[in-house]
Amino acid sequence: MAVIAEFDNDIRKQRCSGGMLGRLKKGIYPWRPPTGYLCEQNKKHAMKKGTPDPIDPIKFKAIQRALKEMAKRPFTQTDFAEALNRYGLVSAKGKAIDLKNADRILALHLDFYAGKLKNPFYPEAGEAWYKGGHKPMITEEELATIQKMRQHKKVKEWPATEKVARLNELFPLKGTLFCSLCRHRLTGSTSRGNGGIYHYYHCFTVGCSRKGRTLESKSIEASFLSYIAHITPKREFLDMFRTKVIDEWNERGRKFDLDIKQYQAGISDLQERKAKVRAVRSQGECTNEQYSDRMSEIA
Repeated sequence: MAVIAEFDNDIRKQRCSGGMLGRLKKGIYPWRPPTGYLCEQNKKHAMKKGTPDPIDPIKFKAIQRALKEMAKRPFTQTDFAEALNRYGLVSAKGKAIDLKNADRILALHLDFYAGKLKNPFYPEAGEAWYKGGHKPMITEEELATIQKMRQHKKVKEWPATEKVARLNELFPLKGTLFCSLCRHRLTGSTSRGNGGIYHYYHCFTVGCSRKGRTLESKSIEASFLSYIAHITPKREFLDMFRTKVIDEWNERGRKFDLDIKQYQAGISDLQERKAKVRAVRSQGECTNEQYSDRMSEIA
């Protein structure tokens, strides 16, 4: 039953993705448009989105002027936020645009503002980009200029040598273990002793009574592996599960075949009855009203 439900969910997901991909190919953005464009609330009206997003006359012009100004001369993110405020753009809460709002516009929606729609299903389906049917704010040349400017700034602020790796080979369960009291993630640390180097997991949450109490990494990781081995299905169970799923699938298939035969028999009966009524009508044995009544009863 679980496999069948998963199969049904995969089909629904594929249909949904296919519908969104079809709209992207037509130049329609299937999601909520970014700031500067109006959302027509199609979902609330039980309608599907069939046209490109219209512009917001006020917000569109404000963002467009700031972006075009950014494409003409060296512009920082602070300058961009100040330009948006200068041209009258406000946040959804009616407040002034801060650096976070400015970064969101540049990081998430810059391609959309240039008339390009990104395909999230690429490379599984379609092309990487499609031309949007909405009115663009900037040209592709201005888009390339702004992107180069942002990339240059990003390299200066975040050099590769300062990046911290998320995975630590010494503590593979870091980020997976939680404190039993405060429910925060445990961190890992290393200490030296007379016997060598020791690795521990421990809680570092301020105010937790278990803060600083260490758990030896070897024993924790061994318990974790033991638990994984305990919950891993055995071959006998998988074979039995596979047999049950196939039996259930075949049983449902037989029911579907029976339903199809019943529907086909019903359709054949209706067609025969309609043919008889038409024959009676062609022989002039009934009026037009009687003919219409009998056909409506059959339908």
